[in-house]
Amino acid sequence: MTEIAMGQECPFSPEDSAEYGNRPPPDEALELEGRGWRVQDQAPNLVRVLSEDEVENFAADIPRLAFSHSERQRLTALVKKIREQGALRPVLHANPGWKDALADLGRSFPNFSEVLDYARAMFGLAERADRGVHLGSLIIESTPGTGKSLFCEQFAARMGFPLRRIDMAAAQCGARLGGSESFWENSQPGVPFEMLALGMHGGYANGILHLDELCKAHNELRHSPVGALYELMEPATARTFRDLSVPAIGLDASGLNFLCTVNDAHLVPAPILSRARVFHVRAPSPEVMREILRGMYREAARQILGSEEEASDEIVERLARVPPRTARLALREAFGRALASGRHTPTACDLPSLEAHRGRASIGFVGGLR
Repeated sequence: MTEIAMGQECPFSPEDSAEYGNRPPPDEALELEGRGWRVQDQAPNLVRVLSEDEVENFAADIPRLAFSHSERQRLTALVKKIREQGALRPVLHANPGWKDALADLGRSFPNFSEVLDYARAMFGLAERADRGVHLGSLIIESTPGTGKSLFCEQFAARMGFPLRRIDMAAAQCGARLGGSESFWENSQPGVPFEMLALGMHGGYANGILHLDELCKAHNELRHSPVGALYELMEPATARTFRDLSVPAIGLDASGLNFLCTVNDAHLVPAPILSRARVFHVRAPSPEVMREILRGMYREAARQILGSEEEASDEIVERLARVPPRTARLALREAFGRALASGRHTPTACDLPSLEAHRGRASIGFVGGLR
């Protein structure tokens, strides 16, 4: 088979297109298709993330590796899925409206201006080179309740990136990122393998993983939840990343982007901090919080009503006393109540009771609004 280095954008030229329709040579394509492979056109927006040869060698080795009939079935089904997805993955480029989208995010999240300035630089580089967007690894630190997770969700949605969230506070081992050891019969691959080898969670070579509460990962455990990050966040080792459940198949994970949110960066292992761009986001002032809530309201109106609407001062004042995530859920409920009553937009009376959340707001919201 013709080798294309993993991590390099697949070569494309008129000569290739004329002779092969921008595909592998006919005999190689027929051989791959005969084994169930999806043979993709090798275009500039695709990158190779794995080797067909390694997958085929692994498939041939399954009778020796599998220690039970069910394990043999599981591994055979896994290989089938990999073949069906093919060895190439699309990359997300800067969409034409990325500047406006970032400006809109800046209005909705003014306290995240430093993060957005960095993103603007990375999107500018990608646009200039006509290559996929690569943010790398970002760690966003701020006190609880400042809207870190909400920002990550909104950033991915408005920039057109699928987002896969992993709650690192609940992780008891490294399986969600690096897979579980292959000697376990219930071994399962991690999220990077699912994204790259199986085409899940969007299936892009430069998709985004949101590692929420990274500082709360149990790093003292023997199988640390963050262990795989030492490889995944280092470009040189990420190009040959191997999931523990399928160590025979190497993946080029160097294009993946990591958005990590933490309350205290000092609790993150130093080697991981050294691999990331760290941002310290201040808790929003009362004035900034009001702007965040108005942006949140406009976004809810766009999604639910398909139109631009502005929040009333009464709604903003009531929501300013609770965390952003709570405010967003409350807004959705308020819009639902208004529509159920035959009204187009909600009033403050449509908001649910927020008393249970007011005490928590003072943690990150400068003591709440008075």
